[in-house]
Parts: sequence; structure tokens; C-alpha cells
Amino acid sequence: MQAGFWGDDTVGQILAGAIADHPELTVKIRSSLRPWSGSFADVMDGARRLAGALRARGIGPGDVVAFQLPNWMEAAVSFWAAALLGAVVTPIVHFYGAKEVDYILRRTSVRALVTATRFGHQDYLANLQELRAGAPALELVAVVGEGPVPPWAVPFDDLLDGAPLDEPLPADPDAPALVAYTSGTTADPKGVVHSHRTIGFEIRQLAEMQQGNPPLLVGAPVGHAIGMLSGLLLPVWKGEPISLIDVWDPAAVLAGMLEDNLASGSGATYFLTSLLDHPDCTPAHLKLMSRIGLGGSPVPGAVTERMAALGISATRSYGSTEHPSTTGSRHEDPAAKRHYTDGRPLLGVELRLVDEEEGSLVVSDAARLSDFLEFLDAPHKGTAPRGGEG
Repeated sequence: MQAGFWGDDTVGQILAGAIADHPELTVKIRSSLRPWSGSFADVMDGARRLAGALRARGIGPGDVVAFQLPNWMEAAVSFWAAALLGAVVTPIVHFYGAKEVDYILRRTSVRALVTATRFGHQDYLANLQELRAGAPALELVAVVGEGPVPPWAVPFDDLLDGAPLDEPLPADPDAPALVAYTSGTTADPKGVVHSHRTIGFEIRQLAEMQQGNPPLLVGAPVGHAIGMLSGLLLPVWKGEPISLIDVWDPAAVLAGMLEDNLASGSGATYFLTSLLDHPDCTPAHLKLMSRIGLGGSPVPGAVTERMAALGISATRSYGSTEHPSTTGSRHEDPAAKRHYTDGRPLLGVELRLVDEEEGSLVVSDAARLSDFLEFLDAPHKGTAPRGGEG
């Protein structure tokens, strides 16, 4: 705190304050199943109503609220509602299957879950029918979508009928605000705990890095750290519209870019190359993609050289769910640095190379691993790890 990296505001307070400054900004969901458009104020009204319904059921600061949804409006409502409550929000990537969801529900003691009936190949309710017995903390399942809802769940829309929560509930800024799960491809998913302070600084730091970049059409899943930050948090802080698409279809993304004057293609390299390779990509699209940030997957030099030849300024960054913004470059940096390195350590970051052959790094973070494990292992309501010295 002495260095000014952390503040005392909770994530709920950060969101409520920023949205109050720009209630008219638009939220647009591109989806063949659940298209939606409205304003920040509309989504925040839904979030306040959902928060009020959850509070009436005894869910509040320190409790875990999860959602497993595609990039739909209801995902934003669920995230913001949990933040307003001072609860611990746990986004679950929408394509995670029964094994991963079972582990997350049990490991994180989820009390409330917002999910869909089904999406793509996933039948969420069929999975939950089997998983509920192994998740004793799970008290409430709210279901988005058409079709019958089983007796052990409630329609999501029913939770929006009651009195809204007027103000964000107070919470310890050092307490957990988020448990973000990493990939479980080789083992069980790993839950990374962030406090209100660490997420608050991440929002400010990443927004400062992206100064001058146009608003984005985001296709990364909001259940993942990259999509969550770029789709649900950064636009609010930066005072920019939120634009999401639930299935990455390059033709639809390119059409949406021109329709709403949006950039796209930042994030993992595939998002950019899929647009550049598509026959619908025109000089007008390249102009909208004049400043692109890449990270989250390898960035071959051939890609950055291609971008330069097309007039696109590329920056690279390195991070992880544990420490989202670790290193990065800026558009004003020399091309050789931007194209072939992941930049320099960012403000407040300390790095130490411990195994040069393997490339292992030790990176300073804002909370201690022992505290993370204590939170995950505790039979908790509000077991709050304390932050490290900021």
C-alpha cells in the first residue's frame, strides 16, 4: 500500500463507482442463441437485483458464487452481483466438463451457481444432476435459458424479480474476491485466489498498458482470466462499451468490427491470425487493428513481422492466472523489443530466473501460497487469506 499499488476499494465498489460514471455505455452480446444489447445501467440493475436475491438467501461476503456461462449478458450480471455482495466470484470456463466442474464445486465450497441449460456439446443440467450429491455446500442453482428447470434449481429470471441491493456490501479488501481456475488438462484444475486489492491493481495496471487502444470485441471466454478481465472489468474501468461474442466465428467478428467500429484480435495469437487469414478481412479491418496486444500463447516472429508489414503495431506480454500482467511492451518501444520479446517487468513486479535452462521464474505476487491453500481447504464462510506486504 505504501507504494500505491493497492487501494481499499472492493471489486464491487470499483465496478459500482465506474458504472455510475458511465451508465449510458453499451453492452452488446453477439450470439445466435441469446443476442442482447443494452447499457451498463441495465446490466447493473440486473446485478443489483440478483445480489438482492442472493442476500435474501443468506449469501454474502466471503461466500463463493460461481457461474458457468458462455459470453452472455447473464455472465456479466452474475459476476457483478457477486462482486456487489463482497462474495468470492468463481468463473468456470463454459466448455469445462463434469470432471472439472465437480472438482471446482467441491474444492471451492460453492454455495450458489449460475449456469445454462446447455450450450454446444455441454448439457450442464445433466452433469449437475450427478454432481450435486458431491457438493454439499451448493444451496442454489440458477438456470439461464429456455426449457424446463429441474426441481432442485430455479430459473435465473425469477431471481431478478425482487428488491435490488442498493450499495456494495463492505468487505475486507485483503479478503478473497476471486478464485480463477486454470486448465485441468494434465491434472485437476488449480484455483488461484485473488484479493480485492490484487484484482484492483491488475485492472489499473492493464488499463494503463492499453491506453490508446480502441474498444475490443472480445471472444475469449469470460470464465477464463483473459476474457474476464478484457470483457467484464477493463471496459468498465476505462469507460468503454462492452462487446462480447459467444462463439469465435471470424466472419461474424469481422462484420461486428465494422458495424460498431471495434478492434479485435488481441489476446492469444489464434484470435488475430484467424481474422487476418479470413477472406472478409479488408483494409478497413486492418485500420481498426492498428494496435494489437498479444499474449496467452506463443507469438512466432513470423506473425509479428506479418503484422508490421500490414501496418499493425504489435505488443507482446507475459502473464498467468496467478499473476496476470507480469511483463509487457508498449507500442512506442522499438520494433525488435515488441516483436521478439515479452517486454520488461511491469510496475510493481519483481522477477527472478531460478533455472535458466528450463526458463523457470519466481514472480512476486500479492498473497501467500499458504494462505491460498488455507482458504481452499477451510470449511468456510469468509475464511479470508491476508495479502502480503504491498
